[in-house]
Amino acid sequence: MKRYPVSWDEVPIIVDLPYVARLLEVTPETVRKWCIKKIFPGIKFGEKEWRVDKDDLRAYMRQNKAMDVAGLENVENVLPIEKLRAKG
Repeated sequence: MKRYPVSWDEVPIIVDLPYVARLLEVTPETVRKWCIKKIFPGIKFGEKEWRVDKDDLRAYMRQNKAMDVAGLENVENVLPIEKLRAKG
């Protein structure tokens, strides 16, 4: 089993959805749905694969840090990525 990163320096530049899901304490399927709905900053590779840029993940986590896991499950409570990037 992979360990959690201790610092952002240990997080790869591009991460996959299972990695993101572990950090956000949700399922990879939840993260995939957020990416499809453009609620989360995913980058699509091919037909099925999604990846996330480390800086986008960090910005997303900072923006949504006040939300608990239950709040993250409700996608209506999550700031759409276009607004997140505009605040950048």
